[in-house]
Amino acid sequence: MTEAQSVAMLEAIDEIYKVAEEKSCEMRYRTVVNRVYYLIFLTARDKYRVTSETSDVHTLTWEAFNRTRLPGLAKRAYWEIRNHRRAADYRLTEDSTTYGSWAETAGFAVSKANWLCDQIKRS
Repeated sequence: MTEAQSVAMLEAIDEIYKVAEEKSCEMRYRTVVNRVYYLIFLTARDKYRVTSETSDVHTLTWEAFNRTRLPGLAKRAYWEIRNHRRAADYRLTEDSTTYGSWAETAGFAVSKANWLCDQIKRS
């Protein structure tokens, strides 16, 4: 992922998040969580040169990320966002999220997105 692509994706995430906040829209909050995960995943996949084109690419990327010397806080944030993305895509109820609501979960994801991408790029 190029720097320009990363910036464009962050801008798109911010736009979706603002609309979600204005309309208190669960589906948009879920979309934010999903997009944040893919921003982080693609940044890590490219940084750690994971080349698999099979469905295990997410696991391989997580394993490569987990082998880095990044602080535990970064690893925990990636893991939480990864799990939130699964919930956003596959679960229908809000009680499946760690933070109790999709609004809070999306807020957490947005707050960590830029920081986590920077951590990955520097590792």
